[in-house]
Amino acid sequence: MFPRSVERARRAGFCAGVRRAVGMAQDLIREPAGDLVMWGALIHNAHVVSELERGGMRVVETLDGLRGGETVLIRAHGIAPDLRRQIMDRGCRIVDASCPFVLKIHALVSEAAAAGKRVFITGDPRHPEVEGIVGAAGGTATVLSSVADVESLAPWQGKAVLVSQTTFSVVIFREIVDNLSRKIALLEIFDTICEATENRQLEARRMAERNDVMLVIGSRTSSNTMKLVDVCKSASRATYLIEDADAVRGLLSAGAFADRRIGVTAGASTPDSMILE
Repeated sequence: MFPRSVERARRAGFCAGVRRAVGMAQDLIREPAGDLVMWGALIHNAHVVSELERGGMRVVETLDGLRGGETVLIRAHGIAPDLRRQIMDRGCRIVDASCPFVLKIHALVSEAAAAGKRVFITGDPRHPEVEGIVGAAGGTATVLSSVADVESLAPWQGKAVLVSQTTFSVVIFREIVDNLSRKIALLEIFDTICEATENRQLEARRMAERNDVMLVIGSRTSSNTMKLVDVCKSASRATYLIEDADAVRGLLSAGAFADRRIGVTAGASTPDSMILE
């Protein structure tokens, strides 16, 4: 019934940007200044967001959801500059929990677009971080999710820059770089995948190679968590996404871990308390 061994990743749980954002939210709850609002889920972890809601914050996804005069906490993924201005126009006070690394990408693409360069972004076009980066580029950026997206592009003779969603797959990013470089001669490449993301993916791959089963703790709405799942599966190991402790109990009861080596990692939006549980 019980595993032969359990190995926990050294790099697991909150990254610096997420820890900062959650800390800012908790500070606001402790010292409330009027109604408190999260613009979108602060991070992609339902347990953390629910805890903040119990503390008195509410989640708003649209401008129509604002009442005016509220304190609006911007999610760690950041938002487009135009949206920021519209929130302020509603008479709201903004507290910015955007990850500093994301804001650096905003500055890069804003400067590039202003200089007339074409902007490419590797990532998921529906992810809030990517939506914010596109907005910072003036809404004209091209989002590339796979090599197939690059193959459909016509060659470009002008200047261009390439940045990435901070939680994008390192492997796919490199494949896109190789292919895009053949189509654009004057391409500036900025590897803006967060170092924490890259290190977690590398560690997960190595763990998957020496364990029989991999558990990835986090939310299926979290990009970096799902990338860890993909990395572990690519090593041809049994891989389970664990969203709460009940999932582990069920697998234990089913004998999924019996006399097997278990590796445990977690996404950057997963709190330590959940990993320990």
